[in-house]
Amino acid sequence: MKDEMKKLSLLVIIFLLTITCFPQFPVISRGDVNPGDRRLARYMDESIQGEITIVSFNIRNLGDRKRSFKDYLELIDLVNEADIVVFQEVGLGLFDGEDVEEMNIPQFKAIVAQLRIAFGDGWALCIPPQPSGVGNGREINLVAYREICNDFICQVFWNGYEDLGLRRDLALFDVNLNTNNQTHTFHLGSVHLKPDDPYRGQEIIELANWFIQNNTNLIVVGDFNWGYRRTSGVNNYLGEERITALHDSGSVFQVFRDLSYLGSAGDDELRTNMGFRNNGYFYDQILLSPDLSDNLADGGEFLEDCGIFAFDLRSGFMKKTADYLNGERNKALKTYLDLLERVGEVSNDDVLSITRQKTLYDAKDYSTYFVSDHRIIWVKLAF
Repeated sequence: MKDEMKKLSLLVIIFLLTITCFPQFPVISRGDVNPGDRRLARYMDESIQGEITIVSFNIRNLGDRKRSFKDYLELIDLVNEADIVVFQEVGLGLFDGEDVEEMNIPQFKAIVAQLRIAFGDGWALCIPPQPSGVGNGREINLVAYREICNDFICQVFWNGYEDLGLRRDLALFDVNLNTNNQTHTFHLGSVHLKPDDPYRGQEIIELANWFIQNNTNLIVVGDFNWGYRRTSGVNNYLGEERITALHDSGSVFQVFRDLSYLGSAGDDELRTNMGFRNNGYFYDQILLSPDLSDNLADGGEFLEDCGIFAFDLRSGFMKKTADYLNGERNKALKTYLDLLERVGEVSNDDVLSITRQKTLYDAKDYSTYFVSDHRIIWVKLAF
């Protein structure tokens, strides 16, 4: 009888330790949401009292794309229902020639000025004092935020870069949400990791190691290039597996744990790259420290607490951009084909049809660079 009581006591202790060591994270599943779901294309709901919405927007080489001010207005219109917007790849393309240590400061200031105007009154920007990384990994991040978020007075401060090794860094900001009674503070990290494995894997592992050492009130968002670009002859996805293991052990809460996948996926999978690309990838991620996993506004509901904003060709801006590019390319194509026909080298209607289809696909593909080749991801928290 004593032996049985000892065994029972031991089982109770193990059970209690399991509860203590492995918190019960919310399970966020896609439910009945499919890749073409209209709910993915709607504008985000504005936060209600006590909530904030954080958006991660990989804006794709912002400094290297010739965007008009109207383009900036369209970009901001996609995200201005949020409270905090974290941009990756703001500085890519702003480095002079081969000397990637020097940034084109006047062009960067012009971009920032246009963003300030496009966001409008009530918004502020927090900008790192210098770029991150080395070599071709040099870039700069940026956070835009509402100064008044419902009943919160919001402040965002630059904290610094954390070295992830190789070429990429973690840009770290501090967020204060002040009310009459109390202040809520959390750290907000932004990453854009290298696509190539094993470099990406090593960077994710460095990020994971830093995360579990500093995992109180911590959010990391950005382009992890999750599951992208395998390297032959190496053990791929070590970084992704590390994050998955930490989630399973309760050390890190990966918001998209049950939506993400490794490698490209079929048309039925949700994705954070544009929907009309050949392969579906889930590049982007949101990580929360365990103490913040209970702050999901609705307890862990996809499209309520977090989501993917699929603006792509359901966006009027995207449609106009793709139509313009397709029209310009077809003008050149028609001129070329007319020339060939005059000299008797082409008269096949099938060739023309196939070529025009490819031209249209390329125009749609290229149009994503004017916005981003990523969809926007977001998370909503309550404090």
